Amino acid sequence: MDRLRVGGWLPPARIGAGQGTAPARRRRAGPAHAAPESPAAYEAPAVDLDAPVSAPVPPPRPRRRAASAGVDVVAGVGRYVHAGRLRFGELVAPGQARQRAWLGLAAVGLLALAVAAVAMLSPDGGRPPAGGQGLALPTAPPQEPPPSGDQEIGAAAPSPTPSRAKKAPAAPGPFTRSYEAEDAALIGGAEVLSLRAASGGRIVRNIGSGPDRRAGLVSFTEVDVPATNRYALTVDYVSGEDRFAILSINTETHFKLSFPSSGGWDVVASRTFTISLVGGRNNLTFSNPDGWAPRLDRINLLG
Repeated sequence: MDRLRVGGWLPPARIGAGQGTAPARRRRAGPAHAAPESPAAYEAPAVDLDAPVSAPVPPPRPRRRAASAGVDVVAGVGRYVHAGRLRFGELVAPGQARQRAWLGLAAVGLLALAVAAVAMLSPDGGRPPAGGQGLALPTAPPQEPPPSGDQEIGAAAPSPTPSRAKKAPAAPGPFTRSYEAEDAALIGGAEVLSLRAASGGRIVRNIGSGPDRRAGLVSFTEVDVPATNRYALTVDYVSGEDRFAILSINTETHFKLSFPSSGGWDVVASRTFTISLVGGRNNLTFSNPDGWAPRLDRINLLG
């Protein structure tokens, strides 16, 4: 490099034959106020036109974005090491801090492997289920539907499993009871008469009232039924003409029952009526304040 001096530039030094690479600059001796020398023309270095031209430097390749969380972790660690924040020497050097660093990296790697394994083993490939449905919770086994009310009688019903089979309580049979008229309480002019066609060989006559006779009543005082309900009352009677009777139940309810002719005074016929009785003992009384009632053989209850 040329040096600047008072009055002009110093000329570049020339390299003589047999001298070193450092050129020696000489100053001519002369008076202190001598005129400065004019600088020599600069000679450009020779250029070899046949020399090979250097190959162009290829542009840097764009980085591809990481496709997974594990690649992002590895890339982040690499940038951290490249920036000088974490040196490789510190990782390989002994010490508790280095061991913790290695353990942290190992835990991150194991976590990434576990996430990838769960995603690969899941049936839907790690995607959320369609339709907003989550994991299905265990539900109770389906219960068997009860038989419908209109099921046809005799149709085969599904049998329960042995573990749930329960013995159904036996349905009670129909309630039936018979009471002979001659065993009831006879009041007034009512009396017993023998009749071969009757159930017990006897019947009760003079029930009601007539000229020159006392009024007669027949009272069945021990009619027991299991529950309060409606029952079918069948009356076996004997009458040669159409007659009627008054039926009093527990001295509170009164019914007028009609009896057509049975076909003769020695023929037994039957008529059925529906009445309501209370559970337990009941009192049924037959009478007729306006005439004669038919002769009674027995009464039957069905419920």
